[in-house]
Amino acid sequence: MDVTSGLLLAGIAALFAWRLSRKARFNGHLCVWLWAAAFAALGSAALLGALHRLLTEFLPGAPGEMLQRFSLALWLLCHALLLGGALLAYCSGRALWGGLAAVAAKLALFLVYIGYKTSLDVALLDGVLTSIALLVLCTYGAWTWKYPHGQWIVAGAIIWMFAAVLYQGRVGAGGMLSPEAIFYLAFSGVLCLLVRGGWHLRDLAGAPSRLAFRRIGWRA
Repeated sequence: MDVTSGLLLAGIAALFAWRLSRKARFNGHLCVWLWAAAFAALGSAALLGALHRLLTEFLPGAPGEMLQRFSLALWLLCHALLLGGALLAYCSGRALWGGLAAVAAKLALFLVYIGYKTSLDVALLDGVLTSIALLVLCTYGAWTWKYPHGQWIVAGAIIWMFAAVLYQGRVGAGGMLSPEAIFYLAFSGVLCLLVRGGWHLRDLAGAPSRLAFRRIGWRA
């Protein structure tokens, strides 16, 4: 089931990456391009992770570890791209550049770490930090700028953290679903929420406004 859930996550991420890339070509906002790249990186990571589990018997030792490390590196890249896009959408000036520098430093630190330890826990910890940062940025943006999409990203970030807690507690469903499979399935739901918010991201522009939540769809 781990392989099946991993492939499902890869397919969902690839579909959303394609949709966001189409939207980015239409509106030209860099933040949407970054989110499209983040979903593409996540889909590639999930696919490589599934392949690693399928080919474990045929890739012992160094080749298998390299495949796993590359998969984890793509997960970390996904988190960095998500944060970069959110920073472009909600920050400007020194706050933007300082945030991007912090994201780059976090990515470099975790990339060095996976050189010593290959485990989903590494990507899990980085994901929790990313979800907290998204929660803060989007809560601030939803209350400060006239952006109607913040509630979707906030909801996705909250479920993301909840899924991480379940995985860390090794919560499974008997012999049917492993903790990793449950995390992948929950994260597929997180992607559905994030892409609804990412669909309406735009680079920071305009003046501060009151809270502006309204019903939104797939069309701009």
